[in-house]
Amino acid sequence: MSEDTFGFGGGSDLLGVNVKKFKAAKDARYRMSFCWWPTVNGMPDLNAESPRFTGARRIYLQGVGYIRHTGPEFDQFGQAARAYVATVITLWPLDRSGKVDIAKLQPGQSTEEVQVLPWIFAKDKFEQLKNRHAEFHFGTNDLTVTCTDEQYQKMDMMPAKESLLRLFVEKPDKNKALLDSIVSRTNSIADGLLDQIGRTMTVAQVQAKLNGTSTAPGGAPAGARGGSNNASSMGAQDLDELLG
Repeated sequence: MSEDTFGFGGGSDLLGVNVKKFKAAKDARYRMSFCWWPTVNGMPDLNAESPRFTGARRIYLQGVGYIRHTGPEFDQFGQAARAYVATVITLWPLDRSGKVDIAKLQPGQSTEEVQVLPWIFAKDKFEQLKNRHAEFHFGTNDLTVTCTDEQYQKMDMMPAKESLLRLFVEKPDKNKALLDSIVSRTNSIADGLLDQIGRTMTVAQVQAKLNGTSTAPGGAPAGARGGSNNASSMGAQDLDELLG
């Protein structure tokens, strides 16, 4: 199975470093911009058809963690593979009333007030997002999210009336340091995004890990990557195949 980036449309679609992932807390409210897009002159092209996504099938093994299911040889571990999708989002700071905290977006404020995080989710949420995007383009509208079930990450998702990311892209003089930071962090996360879904390991490496040995046959470290984690460098796969 090959992996690649994809959008909400058809065609070439798909569903390392320990990076904090977005996980919504019960009853918490969030405002997010999708920040991983095709680019124009190094900046996200918010007029593109869709933000970018990547995806892979994965399984979970006790003592190993999440690994990517890259072929039928992984069926021997007895775990059904499920497809997951990943993208990158910007979380904007909110005040106690749930409104955007404009003061934290001013020049001179720490750019870390704005979080840039990978978001991993399954088919049902991808379909929800696809439907929202069809009505309210994510390059024009942010998404407001309220978590109703933390364990299963159930959320109420509503469009916001504008995109804060677009505001900074179209008027970079408002806070160029913040825009540059968002773009830089987005690119860094996107480079290793598939590893946020699950590590690539060979069957031998998995077996070595399960057996508690430090190396796989041939001397390769049991945790070594068996393939690229660069989400933009892999072959295309139909979204229908990945998401079933």
